[in-house]
Amino acid sequence: MKNQASPRADTQAGSIFVWIFLMIALFAALSFALSQGSRSGVATVTSEQAKLAATEILDYGRALRSAVQQVQIGNNCTADTISFQSAATGTDYENVAAPSDNRCHIYHPSGGGLNWIDPPSTAAGTFRYLVNGDNGIFYAGTSGNLDGSGWDASMVDLVLFLPITSKEVCEQINKMLALPTDLVFDRIPNPPGLKFTGSYTLGNGLPDDGGNQGPFLGKMTACIGAQVGHYPQTSGANYFFYNLLLAR
Repeated sequence: MKNQASPRADTQAGSIFVWIFLMIALFAALSFALSQGSRSGVATVTSEQAKLAATEILDYGRALRSAVQQVQIGNNCTADTISFQSAATGTDYENVAAPSDNRCHIYHPSGGGLNWIDPPSTAAGTFRYLVNGDNGIFYAGTSGNLDGSGWDASMVDLVLFLPITSKEVCEQINKMLALPTDLVFDRIPNPPGLKFTGSYTLGNGLPDDGGNQGPFLGKMTACIGAQVGHYPQTSGANYFFYNLLLAR
């Protein structure tokens, strides 16, 4: 007697092939979506991821400001002898004016005692934190007026920056700071090559290049929109975080 193929077996085999085909199609669609997102340079994150990233960035900014104050008050370091050099950054932040005993080094046990960390990729992609002395935060320290009067290099502040690729993270940072999501715009001058090595140069006062300016004036910390045609917008980040470390 000849064996005959079971109709049920044929049906099951057909179902398996359909399932495999659907999985391949879904995988291809997901891969395409991810590739498009990565080409655009804009990160999309969940609400929970945005909260975690914003908290980490704000905590790091506060810790860095506290370390700067610590070496100033406890170790008699001046605004031009502070060093942000670390093993992670090599000689990028080397300050030859910093004391050789490392008491003015933010990332040294004898100084600020902090460890260099990279920001969460969900917020900044491959960007890193940047500290420079080429910007003044209007009305947060002794910086000049918005019309430029009284503005000179002595009023430039020490500021921590971070280009932000995620709108959700930028909005979450401002929400935590009780700032609006309707942003003011500005730019970071001269980066990313110009890192703080002990000198201050008259660069840019911020934030004052358009948008919802009023609520952000005098704020030591905020996330704002990146001005089109300037860094970091030209490098793929539509926003940036700033945190005043030392007002001069």
